[in-house]
Amino acid sequence: MNNEYQDRGNKKWSAMLLPEHRERLRQMAKDEHKVVRPRLDADQWEDLNYKLQSALMEKRIITMIYFQNNSLVNVTGKVLKHDPITHTLHIQESHNCSLRIKLSDIVDVIDL
Repeated sequence: MNNEYQDRGNKKWSAMLLPEHRERLRQMAKDEHKVVRPRLDADQWEDLNYKLQSALMEKRIITMIYFQNNSLVNVTGKVLKHDPITHTLHIQESHNCSLRIKLSDIVDVIDL
């Protein structure tokens, strides 16, 4: 007969988790992937403004990084127009679908 102690590992502790604990652990795992909205200074805003205006005037394709639902999203397309009333940009993506993005959500613009 083998008298060595054999640990049960995680099985020993799994019964100790309450449903509230499991839900909190799932929420913590989800929160790890959240991105905090970046704050841009005046120089960055000026640089973004210049890039967006030149892309609009020259009808160039750009890649824009913007903040949406606690994550950063990339979109590539042409700037169709700027709406000064709603402070949004209308972007035409490659598959002819139009997208509206708030100016306050834009993080970066990359010229292609």
